[in-house]
Amino acid sequence: MRSWQKLPPYEPRRWTPPFQQPAAPPPPTNTPPPEFPKPSLDNIVRRRYSKIIPAEFVRHKLVPKPDMPVADAEYMDWHFDEPVDDDDHEVRVYVTLTEEDAAYIKRRGLQHDVFERIKLFEPADLERVEAAQQQELAAASDPHTRAQLQIEHKQQREWAEEQEVEITIIDFLASPYRKQFENRLKATLGERDINRKLADFKKKLPHYHER
Repeated sequence: MRSWQKLPPYEPRRWTPPFQQPAAPPPPTNTPPPEFPKPSLDNIVRRRYSKIIPAEFVRHKLVPKPDMPVADAEYMDWHFDEPVDDDDHEVRVYVTLTEEDAAYIKRRGLQHDVFERIKLFEPADLERVEAAQQQELAAASDPHTRAQLQIEHKQQREWAEEQEVEITIIDFLASPYRKQFENRLKATLGERDINRKLADFKKKLPHYHER
């Protein structure tokens, strides 16, 4: 028979805890948080988002009109157009000056005499600007672009509403000088006002004092 080797007596295994990485000590409570530098105000990137130029909507009022021949009259005179229909609320006046008038006006600097200051952008002009802004805004899908457009459009409208032009005798030589009114009554009153201002200007020319 095979003899069995005698095994050593059984000894129970001793339990040892698993190895653990020692926890890092907590940071001191008085340590300030890390600092990250803020962007410099000198490096702000700027660009124009809106392609709208409000002045282009009233360019016809700013660009000098082509010279139109005036009547070879013997003295300064003017003529008002009749309305073409019931919805015509525009006053149109044609003014003529003699060579003697023009020479005296230049010598005295009366071409800088201001008849009135009027808004460069009339209500119809502002409506055209706003319609172009709405179209431009509708085409922008990016929220950032839309926000920047809103800012630029607001300032465009503010600029347009503030602009004024000075009306002088040069403007009345446009043949015709035009001014739009809300209704026929205001146009009639406006025509009377223009007639009075032209008459007052004519009195400043000495060769009409005896007329």
